[in-house]
Amino acid sequence: MFSVTGHRHHSSIVRILSRMGLLGFAVAAGLSATTQPTPAQEFGFGYWSNPGSSKAVATKKQKQAKRAATLTAASNAQETAVKPDRSGAVVADVKPSHPLVLVVSLRKQRVTVYDGDKIIAHSPISSGRVGNPTPLGVFSILEKRKIHFSNLYDSAPMPNMHRITWSGVALHAGVLPGYPASHGCIRLPHSFSKKLFDITKNGQRVIVTRDDTPAKSFAHPALFETYPDEIAIPATNQKVADASGLVTAAVAATTETGALATGSRRSKFREAWLAEMAKLTQAVTDSAAELEAAKLNLIDANRAETSARDALKAGRVEAQARSAAAKKANSDRLAAEKALDEFAKTMLKEQRLSDEAVLAAAEREETLDADVSKRTDEATTATEAEAEIASAVATLEADATKADKALKAAKDRLATAETGVKTSKAADEAAKRREAKRKNPVAIFISRQTQKLYVRQGQEPILESTVTFTEPDRMVGTHVFTAISTAANDMDMNWTVVSVPTPPKVQAEKVPKKDRKAQSEPVAAPAANLSDQTASNALDRITIPAEVREQIADIMKPGSSLIVSDFGISNETGPFTDIIVPLR
Repeated sequence: MFSVTGHRHHSSIVRILSRMGLLGFAVAAGLSATTQPTPAQEFGFGYWSNPGSSKAVATKKQKQAKRAATLTAASNAQETAVKPDRSGAVVADVKPSHPLVLVVSLRKQRVTVYDGDKIIAHSPISSGRVGNPTPLGVFSILEKRKIHFSNLYDSAPMPNMHRITWSGVALHAGVLPGYPASHGCIRLPHSFSKKLFDITKNGQRVIVTRDDTPAKSFAHPALFETYPDEIAIPATNQKVADASGLVTAAVAATTETGALATGSRRSKFREAWLAEMAKLTQAVTDSAAELEAAKLNLIDANRAETSARDALKAGRVEAQARSAAAKKANSDRLAAEKALDEFAKTMLKEQRLSDEAVLAAAEREETLDADVSKRTDEATTATEAEAEIASAVATLEADATKADKALKAAKDRLATAETGVKTSKAADEAAKRREAKRKNPVAIFISRQTQKLYVRQGQEPILESTVTFTEPDRMVGTHVFTAISTAANDMDMNWTVVSVPTPPKVQAEKVPKKDRKAQSEPVAAPAANLSDQTASNALDRITIPAEVREQIADIMKPGSSLIVSDFGISNETGPFTDIIVPLR
């Protein structure tokens, strides 16, 4: 939806430069013009992936460089040739003292810049035309680029660009014909856009509404307070009363020099958060130690499994040898018994034997009987040895199975330990990132539609909680509160508010079946009491859990914002954004 001035405007710039003798300078300067990648380009959001051949990319970059030089030269020429107030824009010659809020009125085609509740700049604009409307909503400045080219419309120049969505909506310099004419962006007069670029910062709110809505100073007891990391408090013999409900601590008595001793106090959430961070850091150490222990355990388990497997292999070889020996011994025993039986049968057939034959037969029988006894003993021994090794092998198999299970458990332990290290490191790093962003302003959104509170800090979500609305079906409007400074007591905040009432819904009139060809005319619902949609009434109707209020107070600081709205969170809210809320 980035709007551009188009080729016709670009050609007019070239003609102006030609007349002024600056075209050659602009083209030469274009050879050195460069642009830096945005987070969206680096991470591939939307249209920023820029596929294509290296030659095409190089050609596009050269084209952009030439346009950048042309645009810069034209800007310098315009600054000397055009009066600053020619467009009707006004910028106060003051340095902003508070976070800025930009309010864009599409009906008036006007942008107003507020420093607290004071107007320091205003200018006409040209918003999105019919078919490409500028979206209504609460945005923030996501990115600023002095020289930028459209990724959607033929690399058209978009100087002094303030991006408010990654899908392609921005404020930038362009042609103002006096009516909505862009592709969805908000065009600004060139001289005004340069001055605005110098005073704005990323993260500051941009509110796009139909009607002009001023920023006003505002106070309400339900708004969030802030709580410093530590506050020195005078120590006395009396306990310090803590009206805020936060943790207090005091040191009694005075020092030897007579000066009051001092203590400090923190919020309960801060104490818990610091303790949690310490736990997360310790968890990294513990998980690393567990990983080392798991590695050593795996080494031992591998050794034990290898030893058990080798012992089982040797046992099975021995069992095979003993089984073969037992089989041979039993075979020899059977052979000896057979020989003895055959000799006995032979003797039974003999009728008469000489004394010498009887003596020889007796000696032969004795020899065979002795051999049977010997072979029987050998077979018995071999069989027992076979049974013994079989029992040993069974034990070795059990040991091998146990070692194998122990090895698997050791591998599982190592895998768990590795996951534990990754998980603990990720949690610790996330906590440290959050702590590092502690000094950043926070963006808080309370939606009547979802009955939830969302908090982002440093463009990352850090908290989500359920809240309660009294009369949840009644409109509250949309109210953008901005914390502009800390009060004198260092705990209360000074706020401004921009309130946008939610108009009643418009519903189509039901058309009878017989008149289906007729046009259905929109019919307004019964008029809502818009005067009831005040910031005070909205805050009065919201109940926020005490622990959530304390957690927010712990990180609240100037520049933070609170949005209360009838609507839900926009799907434009994602990486590298604060909270974006649509207004319809």
